[in-house]
Amino acid sequence: MGPQIGQRPRRSRVTGGGWLGIGFGLMVLTVFTTAWALWAGFDLAAGQHSAAYYRKQIPLRQTVLAVSVIVPELAALVAGYSVFARPRNIPRGVAGSVVVVICLAAAVLCWILGTEAIRRATYWAEHSTGQW
Repeated sequence: MGPQIGQRPRRSRVTGGGWLGIGFGLMVLTVFTTAWALWAGFDLAAGQHSAAYYRKQIPLRQTVLAVSVIVPELAALVAGYSVFARPRNIPRGVAGSVVVVICLAAAVLCWILGTEAIRRATYWAEHSTGQW
């Protein structure tokens, strides 16, 4: 007897290993967003730009902070979900836990870098005497 008309094929669900793979991919992306947060807050010639330049930098640095914190938190969330996905196994649980810890540490680092970059831009926007 052949397949019946109107019957849809069953979609496969994402397994725990698939979730861990997505979490690991986002963890790799976390490296780039952390570098972006570091770059956005780097002022080579601090105080030499005008106050308007630093006022323009504040929203950019806030956006960089938001993106650079969301990516590692999302990676930690997905990897944490993979730990509890069924069927459970120990190696995936350990690997998922390691990814969660690394990503949470990266999120804290990005938070520190981002808030410090915003604080410095605000300071120089108020105290700058630069020409360009």
